[in-house]
Amino acid sequence: MTYSYNSLLQRHDQVKTWLERVPWIDPNSKDVLCLRIQLKTPDSCDRPFLRTKDALDDAVAKGDARVLENDPFLRPTVDPDFLSKKMMAQWEKDWKSIKDIVADPRKMVNHRNRRTEISKTARENHMNRWTIYRLLWKYWKGGQTQQCLLPDYRQCGGKTR
Repeated sequence: MTYSYNSLLQRHDQVKTWLERVPWIDPNSKDVLCLRIQLKTPDSCDRPFLRTKDALDDAVAKGDARVLENDPFLRPTVDPDFLSKKMMAQWEKDWKSIKDIVADPRKMVNHRNRRTEISKTARENHMNRWTIYRLLWKYWKGGQTQQCLLPDYRQCGGKTR
């Protein structure tokens, strides 16, 4: 199986195994935008970085990477009619704050452009810059759907709650 837009890859070397998401493939060049997903922290990824299609193809061919068929981060579809007004308002606010950034993933490639774009978005939405980063990480990790921005109350509370 080959990778495509939004694929989740399991990569490994001699020491460790990690997951990478492919949020964007440049149709005009040989570049692929990748994100390493942090499993220990729920709403975190590393910064986006570019790989070449050839390097990713070689890794898949050698067996150093494989495409996961079942994505553990995809959330089930939720009917908005069953959400409380508070949850709907938060969901819409979160989506509104990042939709312009995720519309063009090329903005995320260069770290200077990324920081400028995120800072501008944070100012426009009266949010902290790290809140925008957290929402982007949640969006990318969750499979680039609006559903992944829903409040996740399973992550609240202590170990036994």
